[in-house]
Amino acid sequence: MSTDPKETALAASVAPAPAGPVLVVADNDAIGRCGPAWMRAFATAGRPHRVRLCDAGLADPQDVAAVLREAASLGAVVIVGAGDSQVVAVARRAAAEARLPFVATECQSTSCQSTSCQSTS
Repeated sequence: MSTDPKETALAASVAPAPAGPVLVVADNDAIGRCGPAWMRAFATAGRPHRVRLCDAGLADPQDVAAVLREAASLGAVVIVGAGDSQVVAVARRAAAEARLPFVATECQSTSCQSTSCQSTS
């Protein structure tokens, strides 16, 4: 079990979702800062996960469609958005369209923490 409070908080933020995989949609900076923490947090929670790179500044309907395909392929039960506000918007919109819970995660230079959780179902 993780003893890092940020990792514990992230794992807890997806706990209300049904058991199953987590799709993280993030930009390159967020992946670099928080990728290892996501791996530990979701492993601790017993949640398989996949990280999808979404380039900041390129958020458009094609990005949402790609995230929807990825979520379906994975069998995701929750979508986490991390990074640039446009990337988080893509993840939030995909979660809404897929009727999946959504969690926004703030990744700063030295931390990764869950900042909000919203069910879109």
